[in-house]
Formats: sequence, structure tokens, C-alpha cells
Amino acid sequence: MPPTLLAFLESQLSGGVVAHVSAFLGEAEVRVGTAALAGQQALLVAMTQKATSPQGAGELLAMLSRADGGSNVGHAASLLPGGGHLSELARLGAPLATALLGDNQPGVVEWLSSATGIGRDAAVILLGLLAPLVLSGISQHLTSTGSGVNASALVDLLSAQAPPLLANIPAGLARALDMATVGDFTRGARAGADSAEESKDTGLEFLKWVLPLIAVATLAVYVFGRPVAVGEAGQSADGTTPVTPLAATAAPIVPDSPAPAPARPTSVTTGTSTDLGRMVERTLPNRSSIRVPENGIESRLLAFISDRDQAVDSTTSFSFDRLEFETASATLRPSSTAQLDAVAAILKAYPRVSLKIGGYTDNVGDEVANLRLSSARAESTRQALVTRGVAGRRIDTEGFGERFPVASNSTEQGRQRNRRIDVRVTRK
Repeated sequence: MPPTLLAFLESQLSGGVVAHVSAFLGEAEVRVGTAALAGQQALLVAMTQKATSPQGAGELLAMLSRADGGSNVGHAASLLPGGGHLSELARLGAPLATALLGDNQPGVVEWLSSATGIGRDAAVILLGLLAPLVLSGISQHLTSTGSGVNASALVDLLSAQAPPLLANIPAGLARALDMATVGDFTRGARAGADSAEESKDTGLEFLKWVLPLIAVATLAVYVFGRPVAVGEAGQSADGTTPVTPLAATAAPIVPDSPAPAPARPTSVTTGTSTDLGRMVERTLPNRSSIRVPENGIESRLLAFISDRDQAVDSTTSFSFDRLEFETASATLRPSSTAQLDAVAAILKAYPRVSLKIGGYTDNVGDEVANLRLSSARAESTRQALVTRGVAGRRIDTEGFGERFPVASNSTEQGRQRNRRIDVRVTRK
């Protein structure tokens, strides 16, 4: 990594920034400082990995080409008088970290937590805070060198980082990131540069979900001094790419029979349309309100929680109906944001409620890989709720793979129903 870039990024963690972040996370400052440095390394590796494919290089170029402005990022601490802006930045920055780390995110979170001593939830939030800082730092570095934000300069910069990154990154973090060799990085990155400009020009579909995240750019200007836009691509379908397995917890979340979901529930991986009813406004006990489908999981979950006659049991569960993941991946797509926001609002309005999240797949592909994928998707859903302010101790997760189907796997419609994320109330 060029020393000037490394020094520039590390300087963003000086001047009291780590103290503010550690207070916000409720973690020791020395641990947060160590985790932040490692988190920056992880995100830089992820960017370099993305640059090894034409599509990934094009996506990175699109992110950075839309990052304009020019405030001094080094004075971030003076812009952080309290935790309010950090909370908003963590919420908006979470999709950036997820888009960069992809399937490696659960493993990176686990390593940061075990190696530095910060909590797993704190590690999730910290990565969301760091992602805009790293992206804006890269953009500012390219601009300051006079090369501008273009495919060749970006890939040259990331390729030059590969040898020192591999030499200095902790072995456990390297394994969590599934790092390749220096040669793989540099050769792949140069191949990615050859068509990155074309990917940027032809990948306009990428922008259809960038616009909802434009608030990240505005907030990054205020907090870190430089706006950032980010995106991800891919159609949703189940797959068998191995992901980091998570430990099993309590008993399986067995769906109701009949299930409380609509007659044709939406798959968590395909977004197949179904009749969730009209949009209605639900008022919560803390006087906030959410606008949700009248037959969606939010309405059914809220009705169950608020009904004193409905006792918590081991079988009543509710399927998310508007979650989407990347292909064969645990990465949530931005189209899932509205539903995650609403469920988080419900949990914050009912602070005594605890949940268990279960992940399920169809029976296509390797059974072990499907189990790992279901575990990682359940954990990604949990992490998304944590970044929205829900205490992580209130949410357990488990992946069940292809067990407990709710429909036949002999048809595509049935397989779509079996690829799902369920929640069960364990306390209210």
C-alpha cells in the first residue's frame, strides 16, 4: 500500500475520532482503535478484490466517480459533538460495508470481535462507520495526485496496495477475507481495468438503487468531509457458494401450519410479487409510525406482539416477504431496506421483545453449502437490524438449510417459498 495512502487513512482515526466512536459503541478506546485499523485494512482488501473483475472494477469506479466535494477528512473529530450523527452514519454506511465485503462480512465481523475484544454488534456497526471513510479517502487520494477518478488510476492504486496488504494483514483476517496471492490481485486488477470504463457506462441498472443511498454522500460530507455513493448488482436466486458457518442456537423455527403468511408468500431471494395488500400506517407504542403492507410480516408481527392473548410458543413464526439477497450470497440487496427499517422500528417500540431469526434454502445443490448459506443469511438479517439500533442480545440466529420446507421442491414456486427468512418471537 502506498505509504501516503496508508498514512492518510490512519490519520482519520486521530484527533479524538476513536474516542468519539468508542463512546458511541460502548467499547474500550484501545480496542476500538485496533479494530478500526484492521477494519480499514479489510475494506481496502475488499476493494482490491472487487477490482479483479470487470464488473467489480466498474462498480468501484461508479462509486468513486460520484464522490465529489473536498472537505478536509482529517478534521472529522471536530464535527462529532455527539452520537446522533454517528448513529445515522452507521445506519446509512452499513449497506456500503456489506456491498464491499459481501459473503466475507460475517467472517470479518467474527474475527474483529475475537481478535480485538470488541462485541460482535460493535464490529458490525464499526464497519458501517469505516466504509464511507475508506471510500472517500480513496477518492480524495486519487484527486490529490492529479490522476483523477478513472479506471486506470483506480486499479493502479489498488494493485500497488496488494503486496503490502498481504504482507501486513493478520493471518486470521486474511482467511476471513479469502485473500488471494499478490499475483492474483495484480493480474486480476489489471484485467478489470481494461473494461471498467465500459462496465461503468453500460451498468446503468446499478444506479436504480444508488439514489436511495444518496443520503450517505450528504452525511459523509458533514462527518468525514467527502461524499460517497455505493452499489451492488445481481439478480436474486439461491445457490451453493460456501459462507462462514455460524453456531446453532435454540430449537428450529418451525412454520405455522397453516402458515400465517399470504397464500403466495414472496421468496426472500427472488422478490416474486404477491398480494400483500394496500399500504397502511401503523402507530407504535412509542408514538412513531410505520407504513407497511396490510398483509405483510410487519403487520402480522405487530399484531402478534401487541395481542396479550397470543402467548409465545416454539412454533409460531413469520416469514419476511420483501427481503432480497445477492445471487448465492448472504449480501442483502438495498431493496430490503424498507422492510428492515419497519421491523427495526417495531422492535424499538417494544423493547422487551426478543426474536430468533431462521434461515432456510431449497434442496438444490450441496446440503452442507446450503446450511452455511442459510446461517449466513440469518446472520446478515440480524446484523442489518443491529445497525438500525436494535440490541444484538435480543436476536438469536440459526440456519436450517433445506430442512423444514413449507412447500414441495419439485416446482420453482415451491422452491421460492422454501428459500426464506423466518422470525419467531421468543419473548414479549
